Amino acid sequence: MADTQRFVSSAIRDLLEQARQPGVISLAGGLPADELIPVERLGVAWSTMLDEHGAAAFQYGPSAGEPALIDALATIERVDPQHTVITAGSQQALDLVASVLENPSGVGNLAAVEHPGYVGALQILRARRYELLPIPVDSDGIDVGHLADLLAAGARPNLCYVNPSFQNPTGASLTAERGAELIRLAEHYGFVVVSDDPYAELGFECARTFPMPDSDRLVKLGSMSKTLSPGLRIGWLTAPANLTADVVLAKQAADLHTSTSNQLVTAATLRDERWWSAHCEGLRSTYRTRRDALVASLERHIPHARFTPQTGGFFLWIPLVGSKADAHELASRALAEGVAIVPGDAFSADDAAPPRAIRLSYSSPSIADMDVAVQRLARVFDMPTL
Repeated sequence: MADTQRFVSSAIRDLLEQARQPGVISLAGGLPADELIPVERLGVAWSTMLDEHGAAAFQYGPSAGEPALIDALATIERVDPQHTVITAGSQQALDLVASVLENPSGVGNLAAVEHPGYVGALQILRARRYELLPIPVDSDGIDVGHLADLLAAGARPNLCYVNPSFQNPTGASLTAERGAELIRLAEHYGFVVVSDDPYAELGFECARTFPMPDSDRLVKLGSMSKTLSPGLRIGWLTAPANLTADVVLAKQAADLHTSTSNQLVTAATLRDERWWSAHCEGLRSTYRTRRDALVASLERHIPHARFTPQTGGFFLWIPLVGSKADAHELASRALAEGVAIVPGDAFSADDAAPPRAIRLSYSSPSIADMDVAVQRLARVFDMPTL
């Protein structure tokens, strides 16, 4: 009989289904805005791809990925083309890495994870039978000092998973000092740091930076889901040579290769560097404006809410300071008022105390809808039992 307890539905995806009810405004999902997906540009790229490749675009392809796409990523993302594997989104990239790092016996697998942390990563690691080692996150990212204490006390994780830029759900970014110390710990204790960085291009106040030095203990994951299109399912990983070879074999066993046509469409889109640069700047400008609008609505309608506006990404994290209700109760009441939000317990690692907070996303709703949603949310915050 299958061990179905390993496979737990994402609370956020469940909420998104509820958010489709008529009249509900969703501040729940970290979806790119429909109007920012460059449909016309992708259409041109599709035609270009067909003219250039014909039937080959619909054939089997190399498991490591189409060279045209890897070359494009080497230019715009500075990946190492010799050690890069194209995957069906960064979600699959993490699953492949977790599979090659797990102990052959399936016993004793341990993953250090951010707490609160990205739901999709927690799902994958649970499905792979990893025990989760929760590490707190603060305004400077994962608490590396806390991890160091656990390592000194005997914890031996296979891997440590982090969102270094504008972390989901808190929006915090890992500092360079902590990033360097995290790599030092990985090299000393022999675990792998898996850096999943889908929001790297979406910083509002400074050029893209990466807080960790290169290391043979570092695996970088990337994705086109937040910047180009989630429907294309294009992600990648860059890893040390020995790990890359194992990931390619795992990829062959999983699905042979990522969609050839989707890879070639993406490559045709990305090779115009001037367009890509302008497109990303447009994303940053729009999402910055939406963040500012959500902050303004909260300050206007829920002035007692306490939060720190982050400098990039898709999310605001609001601790429930002084509230008697838990986050799940608040989310249920909010949905009854016509607004979908995500309770903090959705981001909780195993056996860790659920965060008493809610996550709001400003990425996809219009500014007008966000203001209506916050007005509805204000009625929930003002309930006597809260």
